Amino acid sequence: MSNILMISIFLILSFFVNAFCAFYIRWLVRRMTNMSEDIRVFSLELGGLLEHLDSIYKLEMYYGDETLQKLLDHSREIFESAEVFNSSYTFEEYEEIASGDEEKV
Repeated sequence: MSNILMISIFLILSFFVNAFCAFYIRWLVRRMTNMSEDIRVFSLELGGLLEHLDSIYKLEMYYGDETLQKLLDHSREIFESAEVFNSSYTFEEYEEIASGDEEKV
């Protein structure tokens, strides 16, 4: 009888541990998806800033200004770094693969 009791206890314990792990993984995936979306939005906003600075630099009044040119170059470097960061931490590829698999079913 004690063997059956021990097996039952281990099964119940295993069930709760597995349930906790499943909920924790679900929470992590949601958090990472939200972070990926935030990074994408930040990258888009940074791109808008770069375009705005470029349009200001092209104005006749500021054309050739070295300070503005350095600011524009620095903005491009930051934008490129953000793009690399965005491509490293995005889930878009996985979401497209998952949605493609769902469509096949």
